[in-house]
Amino acid sequence: MSHTDDFPLLDITGLSNQGQGIARLSQGPESGLVVFVPGALPGERVRAKIRERTKNYLVADIVEEIASLGPADCPHVSLCGGCALARLPYSEQLIWKRDFVRQAMLRTAHLGADELETQLADIEASPETTCYRNKMTFAFGDDQQGNLILGQRSPHSHSIVPTPQCARMPDIVQSICQCCTDFARTQHLEAYRQGVGQGLLRFLVVRQGFLLESHEQGLWLLLLSSPSEKQVRRKIVRLAEELLAAFPEIACFVHEERKSRDAFAIGEKRIFVLGKAQDARLALPLADRFFNLDTASFFQVNTSASQKLVHVVQNLLLPSAGRDRHLLDLFCGVGAPGLLYAKHFADVQAIEVQKASAIQAEMNARAFGMTNYHARAGACQKLVQSVANADVLLCDPPRTGLEPLTLSHLLSRDDLRSICYISCNPVTLARDVRLLSKRFAVSTIVPVDLFPHTPHVESVVLMSRCS
Repeated sequence: MSHTDDFPLLDITGLSNQGQGIARLSQGPESGLVVFVPGALPGERVRAKIRERTKNYLVADIVEEIASLGPADCPHVSLCGGCALARLPYSEQLIWKRDFVRQAMLRTAHLGADELETQLADIEASPETTCYRNKMTFAFGDDQQGNLILGQRSPHSHSIVPTPQCARMPDIVQSICQCCTDFARTQHLEAYRQGVGQGLLRFLVVRQGFLLESHEQGLWLLLLSSPSEKQVRRKIVRLAEELLAAFPEIACFVHEERKSRDAFAIGEKRIFVLGKAQDARLALPLADRFFNLDTASFFQVNTSASQKLVHVVQNLLLPSAGRDRHLLDLFCGVGAPGLLYAKHFADVQAIEVQKASAIQAEMNARAFGMTNYHARAGACQKLVQSVANADVLLCDPPRTGLEPLTLSHLLSRDDLRSICYISCNPVTLARDVRLLSKRFAVSTIVPVDLFPHTPHVESVVLMSRCS
């Protein structure tokens, strides 16, 4: 193998749904073979080093940029990997994201190319592309000198990259992160090292929201740590008090602990709550409502684009509604967006995995005056079998999609007439669409961009019972 074969000159012509540039070798014994190049984007030319060879493709790392698209709007893009598409003009990002959905539907759902021409709508763009996130998760780690740092996790790595000029949230968030870092270093609080399962501080989650009664805007902080002794917990109380005093914008500070050795930013035990929102709840707007949720609850992170998402769902879902129709809302979260459409149905049976979210969904239903909405918590694949009537299904599962038992049950129901499926993963969405197509036909697919500058894309699919 020659030096040229190991360091080929590559013209990037495509983009994977993971945000990696795609090229083809133009010469040598492997000519024509696909090469995936992390960090490269369509329109660029790079010299890269082959680091992985398989029968069907190669993976290469950039060693020299010959022709580049130029800098991104954030200086940390090349290191943190959170915004892999940031150097692409936003209009081109949208074209590629729509194509991610199209390719998944062709290759995995096995829909016909001619059908897709009419089924796949134009992508809905995000109204905001900078500082659009209402939630950011920062991880604690150590730099090369062993000093504690707080930032974003590098792609496919346990390494943490400080991001003091992140373009996705306001400057105050970076100031808060710096204060947390300084306090932890002064008090000798160690970062959690996932690789060995040791250490204390794991994540700092920052959310923008509104107080429940006054709808005054503020910030909610969730510090996640490993279980600790009382004296260490007292230090975290002091951290909370210092932050609340230094930043009047902070409405609430929550400390939770997690014992499991994993990378999930989800607490297993709540230790304390301090601040104006002493019950740790906040409100976030959606359509013409404010949804109440806990600091740890799931909610869409792009507030302005979420308004577009619920409008798309409404347009697809409501033609199947009626006061004699029954809506089944799977993975309902805190009730969004299903509660927005409850008044158009006889009743809504909602199922949610997280008990706290299901309780919050019931509270939101009462606040909205929706007496026909009922939420239960538990395993979806079990609870769905106990729902007596379901003419219409609204589902918004996690990235892994629907479980096999849930899919099997939905296919066995004779009462189910239509499905409105919201997904953040085109691949698992297409897999489920293929399975559901045994009894349901795709009517419409609408991509929605909730995550500008990333390869992620939301999709809404309407399926109707085959005649």
